[in-house]
Amino acid sequence: GMRNRRERREDGSATSAQTSEVETKNKSRRGKQEQNDNKYCSETVLKIRKEYESQFIVDWADIVMIFLIIFYIYSCPFTKVEESFNLQAIHDLLYHFPSGSLQAFDHFEFPGVVPRTFIGPIIISILSSPFVYISSHILSLPKLYSQYIIRIVLGLFSFICFKLFRNSIQSIFGRPISLLTSLLTSSQFHLLFYMSRTLPNTFALSFLLLSFSFYFRQKWILTVSTFAFTSIVFRSEAAVLFLPFAIQFLIQNSPRTPSILKMILTGTLASILSLTLTVCIDSYFWG
Repeated sequence: GMRNRRERREDGSATSAQTSEVETKNKSRRGKQEQNDNKYCSETVLKIRKEYESQFIVDWADIVMIFLIIFYIYSCPFTKVEESFNLQAIHDLLYHFPSGSLQAFDHFEFPGVVPRTFIGPIIISILSSPFVYISSHILSLPKLYSQYIIRIVLGLFSFICFKLFRNSIQSIFGRPISLLTSLLTSSQFHLLFYMSRTLPNTFALSFLLLSFSFYFRQKWILTVSTFAFTSIVFRSEAAVLFLPFAIQFLIQNSPRTPSILKMILTGTLASILSLTLTVCIDSYFWG
């Protein structure tokens, strides 16, 4: 009898040990599952946060910047000689194209101007054409108001590119750094003033801001493509600005960055397409 009781106690102890071991394994499994769930939730929350912070939401810092851009336009609506070609090209596209003859364009009537691309003026003339039509044909306002409209449209176009750049900063460094970037830019006269000036540098600035925005979002193909487009069409010096990125891709060589071969192929293809675009468009308008 004593032997049976001892055996039963040993069996009970063994069963308890097995049960305890199973419970420990289950707790460990549940703990790992909870860790994985928490990690997944954290990644999901971070992804949602980045998507939210990258949305185009206008805040008070943006309103300050827009106000200053328009204030500078109102304070100084006229041009200096470096701006005259692009502004005149926009005027000719709005008032002489496509119904009129190319011979009515300013660079044919007064030859000798340094050839520049029409791609920038085409973009701004398309964006401003509805407002210029209302101003000139419906309200019969003087052309000076059309010049105000053109400058405002260009200023807002530059602002949108800056806003996308700022959103990319916010998605990485957070909202305080994004606000400081906007406030620091607004506190300086130079950049906001030239955002509405019809200079080749202004068009190049807008597309370079897009390039940096794509870079911060790790959209490598768009980064290389916009750099190539800007260098070919507007300012060749932008290619020099791309060198630090190329060096980073070469040194870092991680799965998150493109290979040098892929970067070269992307840049070559984008350059060929950009060169084809500017040759076709500008050959037509320059005759």
